[in-house]
This record gives sequence, C-alpha cells and structure tokens, in this order.
Amino acid sequence: MREAEDLLFEISRTLARTGRTLAKPRGMLAPRFPLSPETVQALEDTTVIATDALLKRFEQHVDAIRAMARTIIRLQGEQDRYRTVRQAFDRLASLGLVDDVGRLMELVDLRDRTAHAYALQSERQARILNAVFDAVPELMTLAARLGRFARETRLLPEERDAVLEELEALARSA
Repeated sequence: MREAEDLLFEISRTLARTGRTLAKPRGMLAPRFPLSPETVQALEDTTVIATDALLKRFEQHVDAIRAMARTIIRLQGEQDRYRTVRQAFDRLASLGLVDDVGRLMELVDLRDRTAHAYALQSERQARILNAVFDAVPELMTLAARLGRFARETRLLPEERDAVLEELEALARSA
C-alpha cells in the first residue's frame, strides 16, 4: 500500500496547491461577480487572464478530488467494487464525506464544460464563470473533508499530516 499512500500524499499536495491558487484569482475577481454576458464581452486582458487561471485551477482541483476519492477507496481495499466516478462518490457519501453526490457530479460536469468557456458565446461564458466562481468554496470544503478523513483514519503517516491540515485551513478561508 506504500504506493497508494504516496499517491494520496501527492494528490493532497496538489489539492493544497490548487486550493491556494484558486483563492488568489477568485479574490481578485470577486468585485466583478456575478458576470453578465455584457461584462464578459467587455473584460480587459488582465481580467481574462485571471478568469483563465480560475478556470484552469478549478479543473485541476476537480481532477484531484476525483483522484483522491479513488485513492481513498483503494487504500481501504475496495477499488474493485467502485469502478466509476459516480460509484466512488457514492462510497464517499456512505462514509459521510459527501452530502450530495448529484451536486458533486454536476461539479464534475462543470469542470468538463470549462474547456469551452471562451467560445464566442458570452452568455455561456458568463454562466460557466459564475458557476465556477460560486463552486470554489464548496470544492475547498470537500477537499478539507477528504483530508480530515485521511488524517483521522490514518491513511497517511502522521508526518504527512501538515498537508491535510492545510486543506482544512484553505476551506476555512474560502
């Protein structure tokens, strides 16, 4: 299981890094949200760069949450029973880590739609950007829950607790 523990640690570090870097553009952009289609069309270059950063880190954060869910299940010796993302999230819900699996699947779908956020449809862009902006605290809270579970169930050795504690601190500040 050492390989899975190392993977869980690296995923946790990724969640901490993407959490930190999600907070920065979100904070910078907060005064502009919610966006309308008209404001999306009028965004200046520096704001477009910040929204691009927000979208990219959101994608990475969702991907890391999916990977962490699967790795937690693997460390519990259950990987053969939960093969799809939905099944993995259902298992996390049974452990009390996910309140609404349907909502989490919506966030995964939103992640998939972010790749097309800058198509020439400002209404669609505004809808996606607003949804991503609103979802960040929710994702930070989920990452913290997963980290707390990993710490409480000793899925990682104690010397690696700092990164799990950082996930909780990021959720508190989101």
